[in-house]
Amino acid sequence: MKKNFVLIAFIWLSIFTLSSTCLFTYADVVGGSAEGDVTSIPWSEEDDGVVIIDELETPVGHDEELPFADVKVDDWFYEDLKVVYDHKILTGTSDSTYSPSIPVTRAMMITSIFKFSGEEEFEEDIPFADVEKGTYYYFSVVWGKYHDIVKGLGASYNPNSSITRQDMIVMLFRYDKRFVENINDGDFYNNTPSNALKAYKDMDEVSEYAVEAMNWAVDKDIFQGRKADVLAPKSTLTRAELATVMARYLEIEDKCRINNEE
Repeated sequence: MKKNFVLIAFIWLSIFTLSSTCLFTYADVVGGSAEGDVTSIPWSEEDDGVVIIDELETPVGHDEELPFADVKVDDWFYEDLKVVYDHKILTGTSDSTYSPSIPVTRAMMITSIFKFSGEEEFEEDIPFADVEKGTYYYFSVVWGKYHDIVKGLGASYNPNSSITRQDMIVMLFRYDKRFVENINDGDFYNNTPSNALKAYKDMDEVSEYAVEAMNWAVDKDIFQGRKADVLAPKSTLTRAELATVMARYLEIEDKCRINNEE
């Protein structure tokens, strides 16, 4: 009996020793605030640079309903918006409106990914004449360009231009390849299927540069069509759709590998 007690105590001590806790900070997106509640996410460390997200905790103090007059509880995107709002990945266009039907801009998109990442702001020269210091998206674009998540159009980034559904996925895919590597399937990216889009009759409308990213997103159920057989890859992304994609990404990447190599 004594030996069994000692063995059990040793096992629990080993588990406690190997466990660690990391923090992700999600700040307001539209307002550009870098402050906000901090969400604790438990991680179990396997190897150097490899951490598995065990479970995502709900932030304390965010159990109330959404404060937006233009969002109803029975809206198709409500639960997804609740997730990303609670974790400060997205917020409203004002204190009382979310504007679910308006287009997502390139500035909004990279800012949502930047805040999701929990990365720190830093200064770096960028070649975009239309990205000015002091804007809410400045550091997000700096970070995105530095890590090759965003690419401009010549000397411009066009931050206020609407983003298409496929370009949103391309950005998210670049982020995932740079920072996160799914470990469920072994060599995740080599195992990404090449035919996940075949169920959609407009699959040929996906631009060549976006095919790999779209296959990845559809296969992992991060991205779905506007209809059962229609992807609408070149249609403008709405803020309701952005909330849904980011919530699915947050949920599906519950086991991931953080790539710290520069």
